[in-house]
Amino acid sequence: MLNPCNPDMPLLETRIPESFQVHNEHWSFSRLDTYARCPLAYKARYLDPQIYGADHVLPIPDAGGPAVLGKLCHRTLELGCQALQQARHMGRLFRHQKLFLDCLHTAFQEPAEKRDVLPNGQVLADAQAILIEYLKTGDFYADQIIGLEWPFEFVIEDPFGDIRLIGFIDRLEMTPEGVVRIKDYKTNRMLYTKDELRQSLQASIYEIAVRDSTTLAVTPDTPVDFEFVLLRHGFSQRTIRSESDLQLAVHQITSLVHRCEGSTHFEPQLNKYCAYCDHKLRCPLWREVVARGLPQARVNPNDLSAIAVEYERMTDAAKILYARKEELADYMKIHLIGNDQIETPTHLFRSTANNETTFLDPFLVAKLIAQVYRRPTSHVLRRIGRISKTEFDAVMKDAEQRVTATALKELKEALAPLIETMPNPKLQAYKRPVEEKGQPAKRVKRPQVKRRLKV
Repeated sequence: MLNPCNPDMPLLETRIPESFQVHNEHWSFSRLDTYARCPLAYKARYLDPQIYGADHVLPIPDAGGPAVLGKLCHRTLELGCQALQQARHMGRLFRHQKLFLDCLHTAFQEPAEKRDVLPNGQVLADAQAILIEYLKTGDFYADQIIGLEWPFEFVIEDPFGDIRLIGFIDRLEMTPEGVVRIKDYKTNRMLYTKDELRQSLQASIYEIAVRDSTTLAVTPDTPVDFEFVLLRHGFSQRTIRSESDLQLAVHQITSLVHRCEGSTHFEPQLNKYCAYCDHKLRCPLWREVVARGLPQARVNPNDLSAIAVEYERMTDAAKILYARKEELADYMKIHLIGNDQIETPTHLFRSTANNETTFLDPFLVAKLIAQVYRRPTSHVLRRIGRISKTEFDAVMKDAEQRVTATALKELKEALAPLIETMPNPKLQAYKRPVEEKGQPAKRVKRPQVKRRLKV
């Protein structure tokens, strides 16, 4: 089946050959998560190399994508923390910015065979900003470290065949209070919701690995917690698992494995990661969404469950279309270099002046706002999620009505060094009016009328 967007690139096949038997010698959270999100993405990544061998069509990775950024930050933190462990460092990390930036340079220069795709310059700049933000609040105590990139392996006994899970934990610690703390680095822009933390399969798999390990002195009574270290935001989100949570995770793992290994058909599934998938250009569903716009489905207006499912599906589809729109906008901006505007038979494109506001220390911004409102910093963070210009303006406008003029002035003076505004041109498209013959209508200038001023 050919891809109409690129005839030389065949679309992914959703079915596997009858002679091919799906079986994995081992599983990981990444494999399970990929299959749960989109069976076709799982097939393209893990099964197609086995089915088609060296002749299979390779993915088209995005050198500036979130996955590349995440791997670069992970590798940098791995190198930096290894150096700190050898030096027996104890304390905060803000004084070691040069060390981590040197490690970032090393990770960025690593040869291509050590990574899926080489990161581009924009990823390097983003990684620098993220790491600088994290180092302001991060810490490292060598005497608490159990392992960095700690490898694990455990087996779930199953009547249809044991399931072996493997993986690596970014950072494993033992606190002075005797708590085993699992830390996983994330470059997410958005915070996790309570439901996402509560239902995290990754947290459950990692805790099962820790409790199953024979090398760790972990008893059933040893407390274990899991932290998503949100590098962009400079703080962590913590979750703990109960025994029932771990049992549910085992059931979820076995169900996913059974369904995957018993399948011959791997249908694509819309999800919030579609826009960043390495296989999107070969995905029939992506082609359909881009070509037809939002997919249509009939929903009973009285069926709340169906509405919720369709709403989520539309949200994921909208992200796909928005990513495609931004990609086309980038092409047009290249053509606009050196030109005030570009005219096509049907449209007029211009690049308009626009400013982008960056918050150099989002956590400190939230802290200062919280002090004025006399609320905990967490309260402000829950309201705004992450610092954005729109939310910031709304909060400041609200502050004008709630606090004194003196307090507002002091707040603005404290925030001024933390806010940076840079030009960020935006693309604007105007649809040209068309006459009956199908040709663009000529624009007629409005006649200049002299107006008399009233005295």
